[in-house]
Amino acid sequence: MNFIKRFLDFFTTITTCILMIVAISFVFSDYSCDAGVLLRNIIISGIVTALITAVIYGVEFRSKKQFVLLTLLHYLLLSIVMIILGINFGWIMATLKGAVQMMLDVAAVYAMVFAISYFIEKKETDKLNEALEKKYRDK
Repeated sequence: MNFIKRFLDFFTTITTCILMIVAISFVFSDYSCDAGVLLRNIIISGIVTALITAVIYGVEFRSKKQFVLLTLLHYLLLSIVMIILGINFGWIMATLKGAVQMMLDVAAVYAMVFAISYFIEKKETDKLNEALEKKYRDK
């Protein structure tokens, strides 16, 4: 059950961020396509990247080094998958420039998801700390 919740949380956040990056990219390019196809491709991208994310971040980190290594592995996997999907979806050309552009887009989504996750977790942590403080203050 925990995996499903984690997957759905990541899917929602990642897909929203991908949608925002695609919208920004459309402003600066002459790319056009069918809206239904675009939406399908964004959802496929969200599902695939959320699955990878839920699996990798389902591991309990035993050290800071392990966390850093898994984060780098995660970014590389997401970049490779998104380059492949991006080429197949027609979002990028199969060139070095296209691959670099997708890696930058992945980095942007990564930063957005990290920021969103940080603020959500901080809010939850603050609530827990407040509840603990109240519990032990009342004793």
